Amino acid sequence: MTKRDFFIIVIRLFGLYALILSVFSILPSNISWLTYPGRIDSPSIFLTILTLGIAFSLMVLLLFKADRVVTFLKLDKGFDEDRISLNELNSESILRLGLIIIGGFLILDNIAWLLEYTLYAFKTDLTGSQIENPYKINWLVCGMNLVIGILLITNLNYMVRILNKKIEKQQ
Repeated sequence: MTKRDFFIIVIRLFGLYALILSVFSILPSNISWLTYPGRIDSPSIFLTILTLGIAFSLMVLLLFKADRVVTFLKLDKGFDEDRISLNELNSESILRLGLIIIGGFLILDNIAWLLEYTLYAFKTDLTGSQIENPYKINWLVCGMNLVIGILLITNLNYMVRILNKKIEKQQ
């Protein structure tokens, strides 16, 4: 198996995870939010459609365009060999894979919720009402998790070097 094939498989798994997250979490929460008395208006419907559209678009991108994602992010570059040999797994490869998985899950888990909380904040600002504290806290936590996930993936080599040094010091 080549590294490119491996990353395509991992990205498609993330896409499947996004599908499951959309069907079992985002869709029911948006439906329950819309059925709350007094919430059926144009901005609420727009918010629901936009949130579901972004989640669906992310899922389609990850499931059906995984090869383009690998090319765009250059995930298959920077390796010594093109083939994955499971007999020669070293700590650096395991750390790299673990950081990609953790960063990907942080991004997938929080991007739709961050957009939903952001649109809710715009809606409350337009109507002149206040944002409730739980929404503010959840908005902040989702934003921080998204930033951490993006930083983990974009600074992958740096993080691997730091963590690999700590592992070598402990041995």
